[in-house]
Amino acid sequence: MASEYRPERPSLAVQRQSPELKQPTGACESSSDDLFEWAITEALFAKPLSLFLTAWAGHIPFLFALFKLSKPRNYVELGVQYGGSFVAACSAAARYDIGTSCFGIDNWQGDRHSRSYDGDDEFRKLSEYLKRHFPTAVLHRKDFSDALQTFEDGTIDILHFDGLHTLEAIQRDFADWRPKLSRRGIALFHDISLREAEFGVWKFWDRLKTSCRTIEFYHSAGLGVAFVGPDQTPAVNRLLSQWETNDPFREFFRTTCEHIGRELPDRMMATLPAPQPSKVRRLLRPIKRFAKRLAMVGSAGSGK
Repeated sequence: MASEYRPERPSLAVQRQSPELKQPTGACESSSDDLFEWAITEALFAKPLSLFLTAWAGHIPFLFALFKLSKPRNYVELGVQYGGSFVAACSAAARYDIGTSCFGIDNWQGDRHSRSYDGDDEFRKLSEYLKRHFPTAVLHRKDFSDALQTFEDGTIDILHFDGLHTLEAIQRDFADWRPKLSRRGIALFHDISLREAEFGVWKFWDRLKTSCRTIEFYHSAGLGVAFVGPDQTPAVNRLLSQWETNDPFREFFRTTCEHIGRELPDRMMATLPAPQPSKVRRLLRPIKRFAKRLAMVGSAGSGK
């Protein structure tokens, strides 16, 4: 039976009770023609509330920038697992206070492209986390096809595909969900750089990017960003214009996103309080004991 986590009370704004996530008042718009003056730079250096286990970490800075520029009304993620990218999306929506409704869809049963994990436990932990920090976010525990009827056609502004990564699976998922994208619709595809085993997203991406405007990144297994809808925001159109016509800008932006994404885990750790000396000593105790036993074995083996 499909189960869901739903907020206790509906609201468009995500985590309004966490003002520390929000940017300074008036910072969402930049009066400069240079995208790197504030609108882009500030977003790339923003951080999610928490960084869960995820291969998606390298793309979180770009996700913040995308939220800031596109101001999505609805964000839907197909394939949530541990919640790394989903929590980042909720954090971006909260930071920019743009009224985004965030929905995550997964059966939490895993597939042949994901490591083995306890789906019941992960769903429970993520649900509890969201209830505490992002109470308006919604998780649907069901197959992608079973969740289709939850959304009306033309209502999703950002749709993130990260389910089974075979060519057949991504073709089916996109065909099923494409009508749900709005006229501002943007589709995200993870793992476009993986070509081993049965990974086929790269083949799908090579075909899709000939039919719409796109941005692509190669780091962190690759991310394809397809701007499917014809009515993108002026800020998104400005970014696309620079990407398509300015080669130095494109390479600088791509490299900047990669570098900042690579540094994100360290930047997240830097915000954690330093452990108390007593806790450090307690953690080191078993390591010291093991080192001592190892030294004794070594001495016995050498005949000393």
